Amino acid sequence: MFHSESKFLNNFENEQALSTLFPFGPGDTAIFQLLDRREDPDNPGRLLVPFMYMVRCRQRINDPTRSDKSKSRYITVANITQEYQDEKGQLVTKSPHPIFYGNLQGIKILNGDREADVNEYQFLRMCDENASNENRDKNRTPIFEELNPEKQAAADRLDRQTRYMAIDKAKRMSESEAREFAASMAWDSTQKIDIIRNQIEDFAEQDAAEFNSRLGDVNRTLKANVKMALDENIIAYQVEGRKFIFVADKSTICAYPTRIEATQYVDRLSEFFITNKLEGKKIYELMVSRLTTKLQMVEAGELKGN
Repeated sequence: MFHSESKFLNNFENEQALSTLFPFGPGDTAIFQLLDRREDPDNPGRLLVPFMYMVRCRQRINDPTRSDKSKSRYITVANITQEYQDEKGQLVTKSPHPIFYGNLQGIKILNGDREADVNEYQFLRMCDENASNENRDKNRTPIFEELNPEKQAAADRLDRQTRYMAIDKAKRMSESEAREFAASMAWDSTQKIDIIRNQIEDFAEQDAAEFNSRLGDVNRTLKANVKMALDENIIAYQVEGRKFIFVADKSTICAYPTRIEATQYVDRLSEFFITNKLEGKKIYELMVSRLTTKLQMVEAGELKGN
């Protein structure tokens, strides 16, 4: 970063730390691009990019080199390219606006072999408009981002590997595991197994992280039992009283001050069983007992399901 003779510009607490925080030098290349790049609906394959965008050449930021990160130390940083004293002995500072051009697809490429580019790189890295700046002021709208092909490639490979592993786990589920998982997701677990497997594998592919989270949920069996108890009419939600009841004797399981939507039945009742260790456990065991009895009777042909 250009060292300014002005005490009002680039007054870092530890200027030497910049080269460690934002390393960039000979042989390095950096790529920044505008976030506002959209497909042209009238010209497939072409992008709509602003004609030009100028980044403010001076910005007020929280000093990234400050030793005490628990405290703020605001300074004004500038994209300085030159300083000199005029004929009157006044300090003149030249700090041009970094510019993104539309005819370059809103992309700016900086070369670490050029000193001016090194200064501009460190300046852009510290800008609040840089979406890649982890320390940016989140109240400011991000305008551009830094592209890191190597980092992006590693992230893409990790994401791909995570999805492959999630799909593999989904495929290895037994029928009973698949049906339990479907019930815990509040899906129809009585569908044909191929339909359920397709749902699970699609979920694993589309959102591997959430799939793994659900798969590792210690309360998955509990949620599955709640869903099956609702499906088999062992329990039900009574809209008039805003409460869950046992259908057989109309006894109340738990009540709520406001109405619950059908999509929330499994989660809300599961939450009741999980958070109410004593009372919830007794009612849950009673529900499972009644559910098990009915399923056994259905399997024996003594009763019809649902």
